[in-house]
Amino acid sequence: MAFEPATEGQKLLHGEALRAYNEVILVRRLRLDGTKARLPGLMWAMLWMGAGLCLLGGCFFNVEDPRLHGLGLGLVAWLMAIVLFVTFAWDRPFTGKSGVGSDAYQLVYDQLMSP
Repeated sequence: MAFEPATEGQKLLHGEALRAYNEVILVRRLRLDGTKARLPGLMWAMLWMGAGLCLLGGCFFNVEDPRLHGLGLGLVAWLMAIVLFVTFAWDRPFTGKSGVGSDAYQLVYDQLMSP
């Protein structure tokens, strides 16, 4: 910040370097905020209650064959479990095995910092 550009070219380069640095800081701050972001508790409660109500409602259907009824309820329960699992896994997008890694950042760093 103490650098004082002397020519017009240096002024332009200095201004562009500061703008790029501010952009990097902004993107970093957004990424750090994204690591802490989670779905609200109310959303989780609605997901779990909705899944429970769907299964409970499925129990009231009158199906002649109990095996067919059990198969239908099992498939609905399986689908809801998959949806809840994916929602849980993607709740924190920058952590865990399914999270977004730093490979893209490392690639850009390697390409920009190599001579």
